[in-house]
Amino acid sequence: MLEARRGELKFGGSRTPNNRAMPSAMAASKPSTGTEAMLPVGAGHFTSDISVVLRTPMEDAERIKKRYGCAVASLVTEDDPIEVPTVGGRAPKILSKHELTNIIEPRAAEIAKLVYRDLEKVGLEKEIRARA
Repeated sequence: MLEARRGELKFGGSRTPNNRAMPSAMAASKPSTGTEAMLPVGAGHFTSDISVVLRTPMEDAERIKKRYGCAVASLVTEDDPIEVPTVGGRAPKILSKHELTNIIEPRAAEIAKLVYRDLEKVGLEKEIRARA
């Protein structure tokens, strides 16, 4: 699944039985051992957040996430409008990339906090700080 060498931290993912993405992280402080953690959040949560906030079907939210999504507002350089389909035959909404990032960024911050908390539990939080 994931591999780590001394002092490395790697991220990856797997699938749950119902085919939902599940991110995972693995950290190793010794060559022969590693600590692995599965997080209860993943890519589907970003899609769901977009779908709920924008009131758009999940398929459209997934397409928008993949095409325009960014988890760090300072990295959004252009603000082209995004057409967001709505449910119930209503007219599509127009959204900026910055508005989309405002939906995605909090979930990304939540995942980062969960990873950091798991690293703290096993005493490896300094490993990630040294590489920041």
